[in-house]
Amino acid sequence: MRVLLSATLLPLVLTSVAWGAEFQTCLAAKLKVASNYSACRLKVAAKAAKRGAAPDYLRCDSRFALSWAAIESRSTSALCPTHGDSAIIAGALADAADHTVVRLSGTRFVDQGDGTVIDTETGLQWEQKTADGTVHDHDNGYSWTADGSRAPTGTLFTIFLATLNANTSDGNTASHCCFAGHCDWRPPTLDEIRAIISPECFFDTGCLDPVFGPADNLCWTSTGSTDTDDRWVWDMDFSTGAAFDDPKHDEGSAIAVRRAW
Repeated sequence: MRVLLSATLLPLVLTSVAWGAEFQTCLAAKLKVASNYSACRLKVAAKAAKRGAAPDYLRCDSRFALSWAAIESRSTSALCPTHGDSAIIAGALADAADHTVVRLSGTRFVDQGDGTVIDTETGLQWEQKTADGTVHDHDNGYSWTADGSRAPTGTLFTIFLATLNANTSDGNTASHCCFAGHCDWRPPTLDEIRAIISPECFFDTGCLDPVFGPADNLCWTSTGSTDTDDRWVWDMDFSTGAAFDDPKHDEGSAIAVRRAW
């Protein structure tokens, strides 16, 4: 999740640390390079949009990598607030620039090409459903609870989410094997899932944009149906756009979501 600093907090961050002159010089240089990189990507995107072509960011990427390396070669890790972070910063800046381009294009649901969809209005990243028999298959059925209790012990958590959030580690460096590179997938709330339902639903086409893949079953949410009895939970019928409350020991389909920004 991207954490944004408010206009009030940012000056405090920049002035509260007792940096030496070398730290200040390094920070200023990196901020300038970061600014140039963001501007470069947006200019390339603007030219590509005018031509109706795909943007080529190779020159921006190369300039950023060379400039960042030059700064760090002059300032060792002891003389710079951060070091060895070019890939992380480049990725964050690219994401921010790409987000700006998508929002300005008027496109709401964006296929990420990795089995997920980004909702540019909410910043939520959704799992795409399939019909291929994998964990993503829209026909898979899962239970909320395994024994009729209120606890999240059913296959929705022990199989579906456990598979998406599976991660391994060698004890030193994590090997991220989670779905689409993220390990924080969860069931959506009722409000979140309602936000992607089309206001005009038809039984033959369903209620989701086709970019989400096939989805026409009752799908679990994480929202309890009542304040007094947490043995029931809301689910969404993707074929009609209607919400129903069902016992947690029933079986339903699932779709996973996480916050991208």
